[in-house]
Amino acid sequence: MWKRVAAGREEFASWAAGAPGWKRTLALGALVAMIAATVFALVVMGPRLVREGSLMLWGTRAEAVVRDVRIDQVGTFKGGDPKYRMRLGYTFSDAKGGRFEGRTERNDLRFYPQLKAGDRIEVLYDPTDARWSVADYNLAIDVVALALFLPFLTVLGLIVPVLYIVRWMRWVPRTD
Repeated sequence: MWKRVAAGREEFASWAAGAPGWKRTLALGALVAMIAATVFALVVMGPRLVREGSLMLWGTRAEAVVRDVRIDQVGTFKGGDPKYRMRLGYTFSDAKGGRFEGRTERNDLRFYPQLKAGDRIEVLYDPTDARWSVADYNLAIDVVALALFLPFLTVLGLIVPVLYIVRWMRWVPRTD
C-alpha cells in the first residue's frame, strides 16, 4: 500500500512541477470554483435545514387552512417521472388564539399534491414566535434529505478541494 502512496506522490510531484502554468492555474481555479459553489449552497440551504429541522423537533403543532396553492412541473426525475414544486400559503391559530399566515415551498415532489384552497393541513410553529412556521407537508423527507446531503456536500465540496490545494501548494516550485 505504501508503494502506491509513494507512487502517487511522485506522479503528483511530476505533474505539479512539469505541467504548464495554465493547466495548474485552471486546476486551481476549478477547485476554488467548487469551494465557492459549495459555500453558496451551504449558505442557501443551511438556514432552511436549521429552521425546518428545529421546528420539526421542537415546534408546536396546529391545524391550518390552506389559503392558496401553486403547483408547477419543474422537470423530470431520471426515470422520466414528473418533478413538481409546490408553493403553499396557509392560515393558522396559535395556542394563545392569535391568527398567523405562513408560506412553505416544497421542491422535488414526485407526486402531484392533491391540495386546494380550504383544505386542512398540519403546521409546526415556534411557540415563542408563531410567525416562524412551516407546513408539515413532506417536511420529514426534506429535512432528512438536507441533513444527509449537506455534510456530504461539505466533505466533497470543501474539505477535498482544500486538501488538494494544500497538496498543490506544497509542490509548487519555489522562486524565492
